[in-house]
Amino acid sequence: MGIAHLGGSHRLQPHLSRGSFPSRCCRRQPRRRDVGPEFVLGFTTHCKTGEGASILVRVMNLTSIAAVFLGGGLGSTARYLLGLGINKWSAVMPWGTLTANVLATGVLAFLWKNSPQLSQSTWGLLWMTGFCGGFSTFSTFSLDTFQLYQNPGWRVERLNVLLSVVSCLGLVAWVMSTQIEGGGLGNG
Repeated sequence: MGIAHLGGSHRLQPHLSRGSFPSRCCRRQPRRRDVGPEFVLGFTTHCKTGEGASILVRVMNLTSIAAVFLGGGLGSTARYLLGLGINKWSAVMPWGTLTANVLATGVLAFLWKNSPQLSQSTWGLLWMTGFCGGFSTFSTFSLDTFQLYQNPGWRVERLNVLLSVVSCLGLVAWVMSTQIEGGGLGNG
């Protein structure tokens, strides 16, 4: 029986692609109970997959929420400090945002490639969903690009978009094509 977290991390589940995620759930069981170190609040749902097997989907979990909250806070703070350090070197290009997005993409791709089971754990929620989500920022990238477009003296908005998209996608492609000895993190 597999456990999947709904929310931002459902895209990171190797065993649940968009097409195979169960669309109809059979039983909904309200729960509020202590389960070891985790406190489950909300409900769990048993869903039938296409193969007739049943999986348990945990909808709300305070430990998971705390992990995403902590990771997001750490990632956002790291992005802010990185931006303070890098953006003082250039008044034209938003190098801090670009650097944060590329680094977050690299960390996320590395973790996903070398330890896909991590995405199903509390540590995965902390680092992959929380930290990488808080460290990267599409909204700041969009605002920076718009502000660059409005500046009549410089025409670097296209360069910002090109550098961001090509470097992030290129980094994901490179990480996914590389192989680590031993088959992944913690297997060596």
